[in-house]
Amino acid sequence: MTHSSMPGTVLVTGAASGIGRAVAEKFAASGHALVLFDRDVDRLEEIAETLGRQGGRVLPMPGDVTCEADVRFAIDQGAERFGYISSIVYSAGVAQSGDVRTMSMAEWDRIIAVNLTGVFVMARLGMDVLAAQGAGSFIAIASDAGVRGSRGYAAYCASKHGVVGFVRALALDMAGQGVRCNVVCPSFVETPMADALLSGGALDRAFYEQRSPMGRFAQPEEIAETIHFLSSSAASYINGAVINVDGGTTSGTF
Repeated sequence: MTHSSMPGTVLVTGAASGIGRAVAEKFAASGHALVLFDRDVDRLEEIAETLGRQGGRVLPMPGDVTCEADVRFAIDQGAERFGYISSIVYSAGVAQSGDVRTMSMAEWDRIIAVNLTGVFVMARLGMDVLAAQGAGSFIAIASDAGVRGSRGYAAYCASKHGVVGFVRALALDMAGQGVRCNVVCPSFVETPMADALLSGGALDRAFYEQRSPMGRFAQPEEIAETIHFLSSSAASYINGAVINVDGGTTSGTF
């Protein structure tokens, strides 16, 4: 069964802020139904109410991406409410710097759990729902740190490299069932997470802006545009791709 003639239903993790919120707003504007998943209950309710007032069809689902029961419930409720789920966008993530010699096991486990294991959980529980449509899309947001190293971010780099490798393999596994799987790798984006990461750090915003050939951070809406395209029929032969949306940062030394 396919629903290619009408806007689909998109499940977005990390939907309460940053890139995830911009993704939700973009898909809502193009008529998609939304299952919005985040652990920040207050912000999640706020965006759901905002999009609902604008005419959006929105189901807010508070939950933790590392909890199988939460993820399963969100997928099941979304499919029940809207009849199907056509795309999953994994935008949840955490970022933390730290020397590997002093980083605690708890810090390591948290980064790997949210950034990598959560992608696995969402894919494992969501693939059958996507495959049932015959034309599903799974998009994970990694990072430029998923295609190169970064001093002081070993755990973060490990998690994002893992996402890239996982989704590439997933694309091969699922292509025959009509599910396309792709990765988007932004550099720094104007988000609350970036603000928190750079506040009070040894390296400030200006340092990283100067490292970008375009001299600025990305806007969340710019990342959302790429994700919206990848989920659409216009990208029907794009599968297993790693799309760098980084202003040229990973092209070479600048």
